[in-house]
Amino acid sequence: MSSSEQSIICRNCKEEFPTSTGNCPHCGTSIHDRSKLIVVGLFGIALMGGSLFKLSSLWVFGIFGLALAGLSGYLVYDQRQRLNEAETSGEGVFGTADES
Repeated sequence: MSSSEQSIICRNCKEEFPTSTGNCPHCGTSIHDRSKLIVVGLFGIALMGGSLFKLSSLWVFGIFGLALAGLSGYLVYDQRQRLNEAETSGEGVFGTADES
């Protein structure tokens, strides 16, 4: 990998790879796939909405749904931030790139 390429560390296998590939060459994890996180977030929102119909007995589901929606939203945000940092800076994840 050349020093001018932006790189990121895979959260699954902890190996470094360039962001231009889109998938980790070691374990195959996609760095752009957010579909599972979005589905979990929507499920959490559905749980919160369903608990509003009978709040007195379903409040636990509302709290669980809020936690699911909040966690998935944070993970989508964190993933996007990591990609933005790798793409906009001239630095890899381990330090500065070679200066010319």
